[in-house]
Amino acid sequence: MSQLEKLILSLYVHSRTSFIDGNQLDNDIISKIPYLHSFIFDIVTKDDIIDEEYLPTSDNVRRALIRKAYNVGCYIDYLSTESGRCHIYSLPFTMERIQEITKKFLPDGVFINVRKLCVNDSVRSIEYDFFVLISQAFPLLEDLTV
Repeated sequence: MSQLEKLILSLYVHSRTSFIDGNQLDNDIISKIPYLHSFIFDIVTKDDIIDEEYLPTSDNVRRALIRKAYNVGCYIDYLSTESGRCHIYSLPFTMERIQEITKKFLPDGVFINVRKLCVNDSVRSIEYDFFVLISQAFPLLEDLTV
């Protein structure tokens, strides 16, 4: 796999004690594949135990990838004092399906390729304004699951 030039990765990981962040992606994937010139990813990490002394921000999660000139989107949704969710993805987003999003999702542009989307927010109600945002960010959406 060290000769790999393009990697497309879509992950949903749960029951961790930390979010998958840019440092981990750089250390465990990017630095191990020297010929990699295209890394497209959509990763959601759901943590069940959060260290309340260190609650990472989206900037903390993205920092290592931005330093390597990757354009990334990220949002973090703290669902309770003990649970959180981090969604990090490459931009421009070229996949046809995006991992499950919550109401905390703030689009970084238009997701022209996305045809399938799932919205799941067990903490907040989903209202009209959010659907307007979805229709603008995903203009070619064919399948929406709420």
